[in-house]
Amino acid sequence: MSGSINNSDLKFNTIIELINIGSLLNKYIDIESARANYNYDFGHILIGLITYGPMIQTELSEWMLCSTQRITLTLDRMEKEGLVKREPQIHDRRINRICITDKGFNWMKSNIAHYEKMIIQSVPSNMSTKHLKDLGVVLEEMRDHLLKQDGVYNGHRLPPRLQFDQLDVIKVKS
Repeated sequence: MSGSINNSDLKFNTIIELINIGSLLNKYIDIESARANYNYDFGHILIGLITYGPMIQTELSEWMLCSTQRITLTLDRMEKEGLVKREPQIHDRRINRICITDKGFNWMKSNIAHYEKMIIQSVPSNMSTKHLKDLGVVLEEMRDHLLKQDGVYNGHRLPPRLQFDQLDVIKVKS
């Protein structure tokens, strides 16, 4: 059958589309973040802390795939603004856990509205509710599958993912 697509072609085409969509979303987020004067590094760190809970700086740099120097400079600014707090580890006071504060959590919540607007604008208006739900399920399954790879990404161990009912535990008072 000349008009049919085999499974191998379907996987290839899907991967190509995922790469294209990922690139387009990243460009779109960069443009819109700059337009809204939104600090992408702040948001990315806070998303990591909300998703995984308190982390040490090296875990954050591994999760963000960027240098520890960049993380340190960003965390210094975030701490001055009261978005995060460094808490010394009990067993080794030289190592600090980075925790999100109430102010940081509220900062992220207020900026999520901006992301929501960007995402809504990127979804075709003719996409049905069923298709949106199906897409959400597929994306969650892909994320979970990637995170289940022994908790390792590109040689870096990822902290366990928190459930949203655990969020109150990870916030510290400003």
